[in-house]
Amino acid sequence: MNEKEEYCGSLEECLAKWSRRIDELEAEAKNAKGPKESEYRQKIDELHRIGKQMKINLDEIRKSAGHKWTPLKEHADKIREELEASIDFPISRLR
Repeated sequence: MNEKEEYCGSLEECLAKWSRRIDELEAEAKNAKGPKESEYRQKIDELHRIGKQMKINLDEIRKSAGHKWTPLKEHADKIREELEASIDFPISRLR
């Protein structure tokens, strides 16, 4: 497996992890009421938006030839950091 394939695999693993976390938040949002439900929905929408960006970037990396994927990797790393920061926000503040 080459570096690009390994990197794409790591992004896929992260996307799967984030997807599971979003599912957990969706379940919690169903039990939330009033302003807390709204906060959950806003956070979930944000996570979906960032995750969609990551999927698009992953597809672009897969399609890229040679070393042309390196700038895409840098962009994916920034998206990954943004998603990790967003997904790890303190859930306790919503409870």
